[in-house]
Amino acid sequence: MLIRRIRDDHAPYDLAWPRQVAVSPTAIRHYTTCPHRIRLQYIEKRKSPYVYNLFLDQGNIAHSLLAEIAHRRRTNTTQRSEDEMWDRTMRRLPMHEFPSRAAHESAANEVIRWVRYGVTSLDRDARILIVEKPEKRPWPHPGGPVLTITTRPDAILLRTDADGERFVEIIDYKTGSKEYVDEIPPVTMRYVFKRLFREISPDTLSLRMQFTYVWLAHRETHEIPLTPEYCASEWQRVTGIIDQLLTERDWQPQPSHLCHYCPFNGNACSAFDAWPGMGDQGW
Repeated sequence: MLIRRIRDDHAPYDLAWPRQVAVSPTAIRHYTTCPHRIRLQYIEKRKSPYVYNLFLDQGNIAHSLLAEIAHRRRTNTTQRSEDEMWDRTMRRLPMHEFPSRAAHESAANEVIRWVRYGVTSLDRDARILIVEKPEKRPWPHPGGPVLTITTRPDAILLRTDADGERFVEIIDYKTGSKEYVDEIPPVTMRYVFKRLFREISPDTLSLRMQFTYVWLAHRETHEIPLTPEYCASEWQRVTGIIDQLLTERDWQPQPSHLCHYCPFNGNACSAFDAWPGMGDQGW
């Protein structure tokens, strides 16, 4: 992806990615959309003001409930009832952020619908290997010191297909738009969790794997076969972006519609307002 630069003669040019900080798929993706956000968040460590985001809150609650269900299945622990999960959701959604009791309950009901669909990806025949466990793996950057890459899948399962072949499925729950499929996490997770996969098969290249996005709100899935050929191609692209990240010094803003979702917009960054047609008279 080409990054459009916007010159800022007042910006310092000596700010570099801190090598001691692990690189995540989120940081890589944000860099492709706006280097300036990376500078503010990871280098300058700016604080963003608190603004309640209902959709984000619902997504976090759904993820935590699905993680608990997976943990309980993995340890053969009795599951909470749906009523108990609904009560927990109601307590976690702050009532004062809603105009009425009915709106509060509606938001909780939506979370439970998401969870009800998400749990279908955790069938009881699968062996649950990982649940929201962060992992790191060093990456020896060709042009410098070793860099650490980190990631955290929602779940990793070991399945057996109808022909008796074992295969790995990495699951990532999503609550946003299904129109955008992020290609960075799948190959990054396969790279980072190689040690786990080697415990299943010493020859990880022969172990079938797939990455599945589970779109909770849309009740759909998107499967990406993690073939060696696919991973080799995508990993080259991802490491190419990391190369750009490590050599970046300008960190110029790249205004777009994504500014609406950036916690630094209107706070530490005013690039969106300065973008032609996107200020007070724009979107």
